[in-house]
Amino acid sequence: MLKGASADGPPHSNTDPEIVSWIRRCLFDFNFSSVIEHIHHDDRKPIDVVRLKGGLREHLRFFHTVSPAIRGKLDIEGQAVKSDARLGVLSIEPLKTMRLYDITTETGISSPTA
Repeated sequence: MLKGASADGPPHSNTDPEIVSWIRRCLFDFNFSSVIEHIHHDDRKPIDVVRLKGGLREHLRFFHTVSPAIRGKLDIEGQAVKSDARLGVLSIEPLKTMRLYDITTETGISSPTA
């Protein structure tokens, strides 16, 4: 179903207006924001491309919500990681059990690193 990704998230394209309408309705039901690009072709049917808005965060939420059957289309490589959370390191402390350091951020996320 998904055909790659862009800065606006994974697109779905179709020539059938009813299918496009169902896609938009389902995205709306799961609180996804989307846009439709109508692409006219002189030599074939026009096509509508439905794109998620919201970038990587919504792209990942979409994948976790619907778990698409075509797993190879889940690639997010090259997408920018953006966040409105205030991120900052509060402390770095050595752990005594092995040579690891625990880095705790302002969000409370703890991440052991070597």
